[in-house]
Amino acid sequence: MAASCNFTCSAIVFYLFLFCCLSRSSLYLNMLVFCSSYALDDSGVKKITDEGDLYRASCLSSMHLTRHLGSSSSTRSRYCFTSRTAYTPNSVCTFNLTRLRLTTSGDVSPNLGPPITSFTTNRRAVQHRSHYHSDRSNLVRINCVPDLHLRTSAAHLTMCTLNVRSIANKSAMFVDYINECKADLFAITETWLSDNDSAVCYEITPPGYKLFHCPRSDRRGGGTALLFRDNINVCKLESGSRISFEFSEYLVCTGSLRIRLVIIYRPPYSINHPVTVNSFIDEFSEYLESVILSNELLCLTGDFNIHVDDHNDPAACRFLDLLDSMSLTQHVAEPTHELGHTLDLVITRKSDNLISGRPAPDILFSDHLTLLFKLKTARPPLKVGRVSFRKLRSIDKDAFTDEICNSELFQMNYDDPDKPAALFDITLRSLLDRHAPVKHKNIAIRPCVPWMNDEIVLAKRQRRKAERKWRASKAHTV
Repeated sequence: MAASCNFTCSAIVFYLFLFCCLSRSSLYLNMLVFCSSYALDDSGVKKITDEGDLYRASCLSSMHLTRHLGSSSSTRSRYCFTSRTAYTPNSVCTFNLTRLRLTTSGDVSPNLGPPITSFTTNRRAVQHRSHYHSDRSNLVRINCVPDLHLRTSAAHLTMCTLNVRSIANKSAMFVDYINECKADLFAITETWLSDNDSAVCYEITPPGYKLFHCPRSDRRGGGTALLFRDNINVCKLESGSRISFEFSEYLVCTGSLRIRLVIIYRPPYSINHPVTVNSFIDEFSEYLESVILSNELLCLTGDFNIHVDDHNDPAACRFLDLLDSMSLTQHVAEPTHELGHTLDLVITRKSDNLISGRPAPDILFSDHLTLLFKLKTARPPLKVGRVSFRKLRSIDKDAFTDEICNSELFQMNYDDPDKPAALFDITLRSLLDRHAPVKHKNIAIRPCVPWMNDEIVLAKRQRRKAERKWRASKAHTV
């Protein structure tokens, strides 16, 4: 009789519980209070007798069971079994009567899975739980070969634009300026070179640099050239001349950037060259249509012989309007000619963001000032050469002399003169290897000026000081 009564009560409780889960009524909470009279903690299973503890246990069990069955009270969630109850180790959990029976049966574990091990990191004493352990016994050490490049800072690539006006007459000054400014690219106009000036080309190319030049073949003067470091990948694309200007195109590859560099020289209006600025603008606009659509970053530089600083000049205003219509921008804002006008220009696309800062005039090389600016790309590492040397100053002269005197050179007499000559070379070489052995060193390949001395350095410093005064006075004559 008692067994049938307990079975009937259990059936009623089960159907009430199912009804509350489906209807989400308040009877569900009351039923959980009735069922949540047992709790499970670290010490085992205990019966809850206090009303407050019983209410808290029922609320906690209600929350866990509701999440476990997916019957959330939110009106937005209409899906069942969307989330499961998270289990936290070493915590007190409450179970209803059915769960309690499953747990105390002996064959059900409250926390399934493999045992959890903990370890402590080196930086922070924080316990992390992981199922895996790192094994460093299978790691292989890789011996890195030293690179034959010097480690340099991530400086920007420096470029110089200059009108030399016959570089054959200024070759020594040009090499000296290369060593002074240490630019990576030199866009040169008015070289006045011909195809037969190979000796001049060799003279103006210092070690560590290469030269591409495009001479003007139809008449005297003009000509463009590009001098660049040999660790920069430069390819010559096209060169030629139109009626009003000369051009040469190069593809400069440095790092991940590809730059289409165009050097322009427009001769001024003269009796020998009666071409106006308006004719140049018309012809230059046609040339821009073929260059503006290139996939590479675009940079046009050179001597345009247009007074872009004069806003009252109609030709200059028309030229700037042409650049604006092509979505190009001109970066030079200071005079580049000894008469105070801006003739040497640097032009890029507005969207390329290639130039870092404003181009700055440097020294008065001819009737034009040199123009320095930086490209937003890292300078490539310098190439190095391997040299051999001996530290002769570290030789102990007395010991070295004694060993020479005690060598075979002073102990035997030879009738054949070839034998002492060979012995002399072998003996001295062995003694040098013992007192000053040969050492090797990697050095950067830089342009050198063999005639440089303290007097020339002082004269150059005074010249630069006078140039700064002249530039600050805005005078047209010195």
